[in-house]
Amino acid sequence: MGSGQGNLLDLRQQIDSIDSDLVKLLNRRASLVQAVGELKKKSNSAVFDPSREKEILIKIQSQNQGPLPSPLLEKIFIELIQNFRNWEESLKNPIKAKLLKGKTISVIGLGLLGTSIVKRIKFIDPDLKIIGFDKNQSTNLSLADALKADLVILAVPVLAIMEIIKENAGNFQSGAVILDLGSTKLQIVETAEKFLDKTVSFIGGHPLAGKSQSGSEFGEKDLFVGRPFVVTPSILGKAEAHQMVEELIQILGGTQILMSASAHDQMTALTSHLPQIISTNLSALSEDVSLGFEQDLVYGPAFKEMTRLADSDFKMWHDIAVTNSQNILEMLTNFIQRLSDFKKTIAEGTFEKDFEIAKLFKQTKVE
Repeated sequence: MGSGQGNLLDLRQQIDSIDSDLVKLLNRRASLVQAVGELKKKSNSAVFDPSREKEILIKIQSQNQGPLPSPLLEKIFIELIQNFRNWEESLKNPIKAKLLKGKTISVIGLGLLGTSIVKRIKFIDPDLKIIGFDKNQSTNLSLADALKADLVILAVPVLAIMEIIKENAGNFQSGAVILDLGSTKLQIVETAEKFLDKTVSFIGGHPLAGKSQSGSEFGEKDLFVGRPFVVTPSILGKAEAHQMVEELIQILGGTQILMSASAHDQMTALTSHLPQIISTNLSALSEDVSLGFEQDLVYGPAFKEMTRLADSDFKMWHDIAVTNSQNILEMLTNFIQRLSDFKKTIAEGTFEKDFEIAKLFKQTKVE
């Protein structure tokens, strides 16, 4: 082994050692956070304390001696504090099943969302009976068997959800609650109302808690903690079913938001589907343009963040585009028009107003 490789190996071993120390320190910090949470619980104090977080950020900046830049260090600690706060919140108000107690929960689709749900339920309330089915994973359980449950969660892509409902309408047990997690809602709800009978309850759901990566290996029990969980009612959604779904969302750590299926699809076309399209096309454009550069592409954190979604699963996004095309095309038309107008202001040097509008929106409406 050459001296260069030897030095590299030594440096990596030192990094591994530091990572090991960081894990221990983070868990030590978690124990203290847990103790603080217990005290706050006794005094009924709020988990979020802005003055304390500001104090932490000021202190870590004053202690920073580099080479890590203070803005980057602050960003790391903000993320750290946010994750600890979410965890502390879940510890403060642990949810135990009441309506779901004694019920069988079936998760159809053990990808990112399905696996995360299974992990969370087993972590929060191990006594709950939960089964999982995935056509791509070896199991003795058939889909028809998996559908015989009190609460059936359909955690597969949108078109697959609609196919399951159409082809298995008679396989759900009487009184079952069916919750789908599709990224679009209107066509799914319409399919359910058309094919399912009134002996079951159907509720549309969409947890806004995904990642660019898909697959069971990326599932995590805290995926839904602190995240919005949209619920779209249907004519098949009985009151008791909504209460059961609300309890499930509480167990997952999410925040329930009620809205119509059509309103959901229009809104997510802007806040979810358009960002994916922008990320995909920025990456594709960069591939085309960078071929003409003399050097490898140089980029900063903004470019990395803007292209984060570019490796998303095509199958999922194909289904989204097919079932929400009208809203997506409308948002794309609006975005293209805005870019065209912005192009003119760039040429004229009069784009300050656009920055002011964007900054105001970011500061007042996006956390």
